[in-house]
Amino acid sequence: MSLDTVITCHVNADNDALACLVGALILYPEAVLLFPGSQEKQVQEFYEDVIEPLYPCVSSRELEGEEVKRLVLVDGHHPGRFPHLRGLLGREGVELHIWDHHPLSEDEDDLGRQTVDAATEGRIEKTGAASTIIVEEIRRRGLPVSCQMATSLAAGIYGDTGSFLYSSVTQRDFAAASWLVEQGADLAVVSRLITRTMGREQLQALSVMLENTIVKDIGGEALGISSMQSETFLDDFSTLAPRLMEIEGCKVLFAIASMEDKVQVVGRSASERVDVGEICRRLGGGGHHYAASASVKDMTLPQVRDFLLMQASLIVNADENAGRLMTSPAVGASERLNITQALSLMNRYGLKAVPVFKDDEKVCLGLLSQETAAKASGHGLGSIGVTMYMQRNFQCVPMSADIQELVDIMVGGQQRLIPVVDGPDVEGLGDEERYAELAKRRVVGVVTRTDIIRLFMGERTTHIPAVSSRKNRKERSLISVMNKRLTAPCMEFLRLAGELAEDMGVAAYVVGGFVRDLVMEVKGMKWPDIDIDLVVEGDAIAFAHSLAIRLKGRVREHREFMTAMMVFPAESVGAQVERRRHMHLADAEEIKVDIATARLEFYSAPGALPQVERGSIKMDLYRRDFSINAMAVRLNPQVFGQLVDFFDGQEDIKNKRVHVLHALSFVEDPTRMFRAVRFEQRYGFRMGAQTERFIRNAVDDLHLVHNLSGSRIVHELELMMEERNPSLGFKRLDELGLLTEVHPLLELNDEKRDMADRMRRVLEWYMRLYLPEEPDLLMLMIIALCRRCRGPEIEEVLDRLQFSDKRRRSTLLVRSAIMGVRQGMQRWEKNDGPVSELHRLLCRVPLEALLYLLAKEDKPELHEKLTRYIYQGRQMKADITGDDLIRMGVEPGPMIGRILDEVLAAKLDDEDLSREDQLTLAGRLAIQFAAEEERRKAEKLHEKLEAKLEEKRLVDSKV
Repeated sequence: MSLDTVITCHVNADNDALACLVGALILYPEAVLLFPGSQEKQVQEFYEDVIEPLYPCVSSRELEGEEVKRLVLVDGHHPGRFPHLRGLLGREGVELHIWDHHPLSEDEDDLGRQTVDAATEGRIEKTGAASTIIVEEIRRRGLPVSCQMATSLAAGIYGDTGSFLYSSVTQRDFAAASWLVEQGADLAVVSRLITRTMGREQLQALSVMLENTIVKDIGGEALGISSMQSETFLDDFSTLAPRLMEIEGCKVLFAIASMEDKVQVVGRSASERVDVGEICRRLGGGGHHYAASASVKDMTLPQVRDFLLMQASLIVNADENAGRLMTSPAVGASERLNITQALSLMNRYGLKAVPVFKDDEKVCLGLLSQETAAKASGHGLGSIGVTMYMQRNFQCVPMSADIQELVDIMVGGQQRLIPVVDGPDVEGLGDEERYAELAKRRVVGVVTRTDIIRLFMGERTTHIPAVSSRKNRKERSLISVMNKRLTAPCMEFLRLAGELAEDMGVAAYVVGGFVRDLVMEVKGMKWPDIDIDLVVEGDAIAFAHSLAIRLKGRVREHREFMTAMMVFPAESVGAQVERRRHMHLADAEEIKVDIATARLEFYSAPGALPQVERGSIKMDLYRRDFSINAMAVRLNPQVFGQLVDFFDGQEDIKNKRVHVLHALSFVEDPTRMFRAVRFEQRYGFRMGAQTERFIRNAVDDLHLVHNLSGSRIVHELELMMEERNPSLGFKRLDELGLLTEVHPLLELNDEKRDMADRMRRVLEWYMRLYLPEEPDLLMLMIIALCRRCRGPEIEEVLDRLQFSDKRRRSTLLVRSAIMGVRQGMQRWEKNDGPVSELHRLLCRVPLEALLYLLAKEDKPELHEKLTRYIYQGRQMKADITGDDLIRMGVEPGPMIGRILDEVLAAKLDDEDLSREDQLTLAGRLAIQFAAEEERRKAEKLHEKLEAKLEEKRLVDSKV
């Protein structure tokens, strides 16, 4: 069997697709058929019982590695409807023919257009059925048709035209069917093929869907949406849509069902205004104006329902545009105004946001929201110019912009207000270049959210999808990533939390850095080494207690913050706890999880700790620092694994960008500036231009770091020191002026930068040794940054950082030890002293001082000696112990330590000194030290006697 020519149709084939598949064999007699399957039971059975035994058929697997020369597509053209052709469609050297009755739509994507352009033969014309086009080509070529083939093609035409009742029927469809009857088509067989008898399952599903049908008036068209959920796949689901449409009396109907891990969509339309094929194409499916379907994997049932309602509304209101919707003239704020003046302007006109205009022109420079202005004013920043806190990343549109573009910008781009500019649209440019050009024009009006909502109020539809394209949706399933990256105990815990939330009637989410790392697919997400933070839209404290009962744990409440910490045994979920540096575990056998009520925070003053109120998950995420940390994953069973991303965190991760959520974020919490730098360096990201501008304003103009307590600054700096390359973070802090704001003495120069790099290399080396003693990393960095400071100056820095008394003493001790030991090492080197002398010099020096000295040392010999001492000599001991000495008769006490020190010194100077030699030396030393001790005791006794005698002589002399 030759595989040179392959004929195939779209997935989820219907009667028309299967008829075209078989009919095309008349045009390509040497071809083989590739049938991708059908959800319609009768179509699938007809293929298996009739087509497959009679005609040459292959599977996708059989085509692997084969040299296909020609590919023939029937009843479709978009690659998205031919997933079984991945690797073949578009392959160089493969000739492409297309026979389809779905013409290119106005907003057809590039992939569809490129595929059509690549076709060298075929026809794409609007008819009621694709089989009609195949029949016309057969007639044009004068090719013979058997009765069986004529019957199959007739079934395709009758099936896709609703037995000529759909308004999509053309005269050409009638002519083709008439000719097929002349060729012997059996209409009785056609009737059996296209008539759908409903079994028990279908009748039960029809009953459920009738109970779950909503009917809305969309611009004068009755649109129905019937929905259901099924754990298993339902055969012939597509047959329910026409029945539902007839019963409900709708001009347009969508039947949607959640089956297994997908949402199946079937659309039927009897309206010239509503193209269900176009709507299903936007869901990744296809079809024609009057009948279409889609299989959706990354949306929930409610999301699909909302999407369908909005898309139908958009199509019905296709004549609306920005020019017709806008408010004109636009009220705006001059760039010369300050925050207080702009706020007064917005209050006067009752506006939620205004464009900021270039002086004396109506060219938009940015957008300022009433919320941002009010917050800034509340923080005492009313005298700041509007350009500082305006939104600079915005999009303008021409008056011809359609509703879909407005929705995409307003909802998908989180832009409350859209300036409308004069002149025609810009052609031939990419999106960024187009919007940049439009922004240079004069603003003639604005479109607000109220304008969009008012447009759809007739349909009572306010569930507006984020954007028109599915690839840009803010919610998607992360289940596959979670299964890949998370351990089984972690997944068990998350599912348990979701099930409990469902039982309690609340929504539960995992949030924060855990979700960020999931989206980035960070490797090594081993739980419980990573923190899990849960948020509940409800009472988090009650939720925590209920979860603790199930996991045999305990709860610590923080009612003022509406949060709780739950601690439970690791064995409750079979987790393997491995103690590591910087792990946040309750103890070696327990796991800690923070649980919070979804809440809204507000700040009474810049830099103050937040006050909280109960809110929604969106409010909770909005209070967070950056978009990459403002994502959540749903845990309730029906939506488990669904990502929630209101603020474009995915987009910022894709673009490697740290983006602050609102203009006053750094004013309300200046520690976020330190975190922005930390995330930049950890992930190789870069702050957005506006985010960096906000930092420079907070540092250079407002000096907000001065409002932070030393302990909060220290916490951020300690987290910076735990990063892979902290020296880069400190350099970036210095570049932004943050180190100088903490204390002027911390400002970097070339010498300090060099020392910071040296410290990084030494610390990386030390951490790889996995020695038990951990150095104080921040102490080392502070000493490095204050290396030329005098004693009182470094004490000033420590006062600013509010080091504890103990840590302060340790820092000063380490600094003093560094200076003293360095001088001693230089003397030792000059005198060519023994190893034991160096050991005596270093053995009582703090670890931090040794690491600093190692980083500073340039002489290879001294560097090698220090290196050897830190990883080897510092841990070295004599081969004998105190027990050996006690057995020799030495009394327990300080003498044992003296003897072991001397034996170790001898061992250091003589590597060949055996254990027996050490025991012998210890014996001699014990005798020597005992004699010395006796001598000291005798001397002390003699001194006491002399003192007594002297005292007696003084008394006698007085007498």
